[in-house]
Amino acid sequence: MGFIQRYQDGEYLSRTQDWHEGDAAWKAARVREILDAAGLAPRRVADAGCGTGGVLVQLQATMPPGVELTGFEVAEPAFRVAAARANAGLRFVHGGVEEHRGEPFDVLLAMDVFEHVPDYLGFLELLRPVARRFVFHVPLDLSIKSLLTGLPMHRRRSVGHLHYFDADTARATLEDCGYRVLDARFTHAVMQPPPATWKQRVRRLPDRLLYAARPALCARVLGGCSLLVLAEPDEVPALSPA
Repeated sequence: MGFIQRYQDGEYLSRTQDWHEGDAAWKAARVREILDAAGLAPRRVADAGCGTGGVLVQLQATMPPGVELTGFEVAEPAFRVAAARANAGLRFVHGGVEEHRGEPFDVLLAMDVFEHVPDYLGFLELLRPVARRFVFHVPLDLSIKSLLTGLPMHRRRSVGHLHYFDADTARATLEDCGYRVLDARFTHAVMQPPPATWKQRVRRLPDRLLYAARPALCARVLGGCSLLVLAEPDEVPALSPA
């Protein structure tokens, strides 16, 4: 209970400064890329664990009028920030998306979410009926470098990761929980805007070079990667009658 409380009492917001708002535009762009590659033009999009709502705000700016976007957030500090950003096509719900019992969403996002959930397998199983397609972004905390440097424990203390994955176990987790993987691709922090100083750029050079040539090898050896997945449940929820 103490671990979960950090999201409610402001500790997590204090640790992250902005609840990862600075990554919102970058994450939204990756979501658009994988949806566009699949030829998907969803009319109803949800975000599970939407934080301060930044990803949905960024998505709304790139989507046609009439698309309905709904963010679900259980942490009160983040929800308060998100709720202030609501508009005619964008709403926020203080609660878990797994409790949604209405018409399934066309697409549900879970961007850097289930590694924080104590019962992540149960959580993923509860999500299946909620949408017809899913976009997951899963941090890959397990690499040769990360194990040598103790990164998993750092992530546990700093950003609350309870579970740690490589590409194979992330994909197997989704498949074991009843999802079919339609597309999977690596992302890396080096895809984001470049570091401000030349020293930071030099330190990132090996990652940039290996990621550009062999992203899977970069994820396994140097780390710093996440897995972006487009998936559908084994039993896709039926469309409602027109």
